[in-house]
Amino acid sequence: MPQKENRRTAMTKKLLQNSLIDILEKKPIHEITIKEICQNADVNRSTFYRHYNTPRELFDEIYNAVYNDILAIVSKIEGPALSSPDVLAGILSYCEKNRRLVLVLLSKNGELNIGQSFSDLVTQAVLHTPHNYPSELHMYIVQFMAAGMANFIWTWLNTEDRLSAHTVARGMMMLINHGMNRATRLTPDPERQVPSSH
Repeated sequence: MPQKENRRTAMTKKLLQNSLIDILEKKPIHEITIKEICQNADVNRSTFYRHYNTPRELFDEIYNAVYNDILAIVSKIEGPALSSPDVLAGILSYCEKNRRLVLVLLSKNGELNIGQSFSDLVTQAVLHTPHNYPSELHMYIVQFMAAGMANFIWTWLNTEDRLSAHTVARGMMMLINHGMNRATRLTPDPERQVPSSH
């Protein structure tokens, strides 16, 4: 009986999650009501309250699931492989597989939370690579590149005839690795010599 109940709970939660995603394509999370979600999912309010208290709580569960899925992709790859296209290709493949959901979360209606967390996640993955001792400049460069990832994914997913995840990942990693290697070799500007007055 518990197994049947768990299956029913999972199905109900999926209905509510899909309903919220439908509505997020049209309006921001702070304007969405429980009534709208329930009507769209064809469930009653008491069913909603059995699992969530607010639309925001439902949104956070969806968001956290995506974040944890991406974290799991990064966590599977260790050491030097973290600098290969595999991590990025895995993330891109996941985003492509969950295209509609990711586009909603990256949109203004999703309040760009996933974009910020994605940026943070990429930054931490790069900075915590074994044997990597980032300088302050290195950290800034990584954050700069990671911040552009969300916008890149948005553009890529909105392109109908898009390149494969692995092809794009290889190109991006070449750009990242070569650009970072050159940039991190920069040294601070020498202090300007103040001309002595005679």
